[in-house]
Amino acid sequence: MLPVAILSGGFARRLYPVTQNIPKSLVEVHGRPFLAWQLSLLRKNGVTRVVLCLGHYSEMIKEFIANEDLGLEVLFSVDGATPLGTGGAIQKAIPLLGEQFMVLNGDSYLEVNYSDVCSAFIKSEKHGLMTIYKNLNSHENSNIEFRDGAIKNYNKKVPTKRMEYIDFGLSVFSSSAFDSEQPSTEYDLSVIYEKLLASEQLASFEAKKRFFEIGSHQGLIETTNYIGRLKGNVY
Repeated sequence: MLPVAILSGGFARRLYPVTQNIPKSLVEVHGRPFLAWQLSLLRKNGVTRVVLCLGHYSEMIKEFIANEDLGLEVLFSVDGATPLGTGGAIQKAIPLLGEQFMVLNGDSYLEVNYSDVCSAFIKSEKHGLMTIYKNLNSHENSNIEFRDGAIKNYNKKVPTKRMEYIDFGLSVFSSSAFDSEQPSTEYDLSVIYEKLLASEQLASFEAKKRFFEIGSHQGLIETTNYIGRLKGNVY
């Protein structure tokens, strides 16, 4: 199984005041820090190596990991004085990740077959793969136009009526996908997606089960309720 980078360095301002003094990854969800639920789900799917891309409140997350037996190898890649953005943070972590790796949003709880996602990426022989979900604007604004088995358009800022799908929150990359960017510079992961799409190097994998996230207050409520219903099945 490929290693996983988890993007956990943001300020989580949409969750204020909940995240005013704690990183989003450590927000309590049904009695445990959200990061513990994420790592449990990854371990259940056969993942053995995780790199946490950290920034804001990084020491609190490191302390949590040091005091837990999570059954995974967990490494850290920390932004310097200047935040690197989601793209820059991944690029900095590449020496810890290797030539191929998955990337998971730090606020996403994604029930998908991670092995199938990796296999689809390898079979595609492309530099990147985005998991997508037919959202129809149900949970957040859809941002992907998908037809004939391929992503045709992706735009987080200017959605169109043809966009029925959404970025699911999990992707796979070859390290070479980041070669065009300058190291130690701030940029968003969407820059990489857009360049891969323009060069026909972005594959896709359609997830059938909805995503859960804690990036918003409503999302936190929904995720807490959902994980509560799962009970012991996620340990």
